[in-house]
Amino acid sequence: MKNPGVNKFISATSPASRRWLGMVPEVTTWILILLFLHTGIDKLAGLKTFTAQMERSPLIGAYAHALGILVPVGEVVTAMLLVFGKTRLAGLYASVFLMSVFTAYIYAMLKYSYHLDCSCGGVTKYLDWTEHLWFNAIVLALSILAAVCLSGKIQA
Repeated sequence: MKNPGVNKFISATSPASRRWLGMVPEVTTWILILLFLHTGIDKLAGLKTFTAQMERSPLIGAYAHALGILVPVGEVVTAMLLVFGKTRLAGLYASVFLMSVFTAYIYAMLKYSYHLDCSCGGVTKYLDWTEHLWFNAIVLALSILAAVCLSGKIQA
């Protein structure tokens, strides 16, 4: 069911705003595809290192071997869901889930851990923990906005 208040607001905005909102799912989808493919493949290529770094994490160390496969495979599968129109919304929901978990993990590590060893892949491995938290928060917000737009809750 569509929220008439949201649709009324959106319909009252300028054509440029509606055009921008219409582009959000497409642009966000391609950003997510590149991000998840790059990080997933990077982690799979360096699986031993990725798993060893996770083993040193006080929060997830006990689950490192399972997560060592599940995380990068989940990223690649999510990227594949995003490629196809019929599965794109499911891919955006998967993206929101993954980015929520990754963001929560980084926040918990910053708040409660004394040992900060990053097992991230791709371009994010070059960020410090605070930068990584902000990066994830922005990607999470874009993922949520794209999912909301694509689901028809906001119509451009």
